[in-house]
Amino acid sequence: MNSILPIFSAMVAASGCGRSNGQGASSSAPAIASTVVTIGAGPVADSAAQKLVHIAVANVDAFPTISGKIRHEVDLFGHQLIGSGIYLQQGRGPDRRLRLELKLKVDDQQSSLQQVCDGNYLWTHQDLLGKTTLTRVDLHRLRNALLARPNLTAPAPDVWTSLGGLPKLLKSLDDFFLFTAANPKQLDGLATWSIEGQWKPSKLAELLPAQKDDILNGRGADLNALPEQVPHRVVLVVGQDDQFPYRIEYWGSKTRTKQSARNEERLIMVMELFEVQTGAPIDPRQLAYKPGDLQFEDQTSDFLQKLGLGDGRAEPTGARPPIGARR
Repeated sequence: MNSILPIFSAMVAASGCGRSNGQGASSSAPAIASTVVTIGAGPVADSAAQKLVHIAVANVDAFPTISGKIRHEVDLFGHQLIGSGIYLQQGRGPDRRLRLELKLKVDDQQSSLQQVCDGNYLWTHQDLLGKTTLTRVDLHRLRNALLARPNLTAPAPDVWTSLGGLPKLLKSLDDFFLFTAANPKQLDGLATWSIEGQWKPSKLAELLPAQKDDILNGRGADLNALPEQVPHRVVLVVGQDDQFPYRIEYWGSKTRTKQSARNEERLIMVMELFEVQTGAPIDPRQLAYKPGDLQFEDQTSDFLQKLGLGDGRAEPTGARPPIGARR
């Protein structure tokens, strides 16, 4: 059970999709009308669907701030996780600051998560089933390590908060999935496009090297060979008027023993953001973290090793193990 919360939380930190009281993105959003795709009421296919995703990526990267409430549901590793919270984003590129707070129900037990990316460190304060921990990741070391490998071979759920939040996750969807169809859908009274994404063959071949020849030669793949938390396909829901992302769905297989047909799939993760404001000021104190006298563990080296980006450096002196103190 301990694996479900860290995997999910980092994905949610960057993948909340915004809805502004059922009316789309706030009017304070930057002007992007020149990139809006105007399409009729019927299904959209191929290049137009992919272009909708490109625009959604540009939208979330362009807003000076995004704030909203998150709701989500996860079905992984034999456990059900349901929760809600807030997501805050300010700035662009290396100057982007983020805050995520989640109240979680894992099966029948309550847990919580707080993540703050202050530009220097990613702080994670977690209370999982009564065990409290505080950790940090040095973002400067992470960015330096990434200079040697700007393109990771597969989406790494733990990376998105540290590298840019929601814009980074949407960019990863655009990079790793081929969006081939979009269908009109009503979402809480809002007219949206539901855009279907399948793995790009080159990316799927990197994830499943034993099946590389079949994948690259168009003979398909046994997606059940993927780890359980890696989706078989994704669905991105964006507004028809503003191409702003409102919802992300991750679909996997019901069974791990045979290749699944579409009707055997299950929704392993879904996340949304609502009551969204874009361009509104955010209290800078919400985007800073001061551990005070709380003990923490610096997990930068472990984080880099997990991504295959180890820089061989020891953790800085003074990093302390967590003692279960509550913030």
